[in-house]
Amino acid sequence: MQKSSVLKKGLIVGIMLVFIETSLAAPISELGDQIDQQNSDVGSSIGSWFIYDTHHHAQEFKPTLDVLTKVAVYVDREVDPPNGLIVSIRESLTGTDLASIEVPKDAIPETTPEWIIADFQDLQVTPGQSYYLVCRTIQGAYPGELYAWWRTPDTNYPNGTAYHSVDSGGSWYTGDDDFLFQTYGQMNTPPTAQTFLGPTWGIVNVTYNFSITVTDVDGDGIYSTWDWGDGNTTGWSGPYPSGSTITAQHAWSHKGTYDIKVKLKDTYGNEAPWSDPHQIIIYELKKTFMTGRYTNWTVEDGFVTINAESLWTVHFKPFAFKHHVTGEQIMFSEAYKGVKTKRFLLGMFTIAE
Repeated sequence: MQKSSVLKKGLIVGIMLVFIETSLAAPISELGDQIDQQNSDVGSSIGSWFIYDTHHHAQEFKPTLDVLTKVAVYVDREVDPPNGLIVSIRESLTGTDLASIEVPKDAIPETTPEWIIADFQDLQVTPGQSYYLVCRTIQGAYPGELYAWWRTPDTNYPNGTAYHSVDSGGSWYTGDDDFLFQTYGQMNTPPTAQTFLGPTWGIVNVTYNFSITVTDVDGDGIYSTWDWGDGNTTGWSGPYPSGSTITAQHAWSHKGTYDIKVKLKDTYGNEAPWSDPHQIIIYELKKTFMTGRYTNWTVEDGFVTINAESLWTVHFKPFAFKHHVTGEQIMFSEAYKGVKTKRFLLGMFTIAE
């Protein structure tokens, strides 16, 4: 049901300056949001639609920002509706609410329309996709127990149209109008990760620790999932505050070279690409008889690395005999039984290969 534009045309023009000076400035400056979509030309209003009981109304819009923070609707209250005005966001007219808030009836002026802010929990949306701003109330009657949502010709807003329902949203039809509304939002940036910290080699069935520092320029909480390169991944863990160092542990059951990657997302589900891989080489340990000449004896984390000049190794399980020529690198446990000089060694070693 429509309210004649004649009844309130003068009032609309009269409050335009008040609206510009008060209703818009406070919400934008307080939260730092941007107006994204809008049909806010109250001077071109052609009347209103009544919201009560089974009479629901909606405005289609297409956001360009990927976080929807709040909306504003240009409405008034007619005398004494029994309940507040419910403002919702949906992906389809007959779908469930993605976000919803009930504005108390006392917060909505009687007879004279104003911009009413519905500040619900921030919502991740897909830019360019249609969404619906739905207004409804519970119970109410015509006349005297209802809300009025003001409208303009449908040429005012190019990215959607108004919809109307008289059966509590069971079915909808379009009119030749757009509602007066505004959506506010922010552009959300996915989190980022700094360089991996962790070993570049290890031993089969030994657990190793890895860490990475994460940041989110929006200050959102951060979730992480790890891909260990051996077919195993973790679930999402978090949220972690921006600036945190996230740690994870893993052991590999087979020798080989593995690429470790991390994927991050924020609390809105905005995912970053997989990180650049951190490579680790996993070795098996074998009891080996070794003798011959070597150079460059270096020790790190309990393991010795040497360069062969002419070394012979004999594995016993399974049996294998090998000659290592100049330039080949051999790594083994620092704990061994045997003798060595600056250039020669002989004994039993635990070799990583």
